[in-house]
Amino acid sequence: RTAPDRGIGSHTLSDYYSRLARAHTAMGHMKEAVDAASAGIVTWSPRHNQRLAAVHWLDQALRNGGNLDAYIAYLDKSAEETGQDSPLVRQKAGVVYSDLGKHEQAIAQFKIALALLPNDVETHKALIQTYDRLKDAPGAVRATLALLDLDRHNLDVYRNLAERLKSDEELAERALTTIVEAAPAEAEHHQAFAELLQKHDRWPE
Repeated sequence: RTAPDRGIGSHTLSDYYSRLARAHTAMGHMKEAVDAASAGIVTWSPRHNQRLAAVHWLDQALRNGGNLDAYIAYLDKSAEETGQDSPLVRQKAGVVYSDLGKHEQAIAQFKIALALLPNDVETHKALIQTYDRLKDAPGAVRATLALLDLDRHNLDVYRNLAERLKSDEELAERALTTIVEAAPAEAEHHQAFAELLQKHDRWPE
């Protein structure tokens, strides 16, 4: 634990855990595969490509390691008993569910992940996309507003919100003006507002 490059931040140890995760995945041992893949993430090195690889094997464990529903039931029970949970595992489980077309299960996992890690932009975006796949417009708007609370200077989110609310004139107008209100001293926000007005043929404004 005290020697340099032994333990946390060790590519070698992280790679061993990832290989263990692969073996358990091939055998259909999802719990053991996810545990090993998670350990590979905890011990990963600073190199970006190695971190991507560690996350990849977690994704593979959840996709191909056995019965995902049974594992999530185990995870729910374990979290209730121990008070410990993993936002990354929940987020990846949500992605897998969404890819399988099980969008309601995906939303449940994304919501748990955001309760554990509210500032995860990637999970917010995944939740919005899943609501879109369900054709749940109100849910997508709520999720977009939650992302906006987190990332108030992301102009793409404002544009997206305005587009989603275009069927409601009053709400759409509110979404448009919020672009400037969020940063009234920044020219980029005024420009984005003007471009949206132009898009709707509101030239004098």
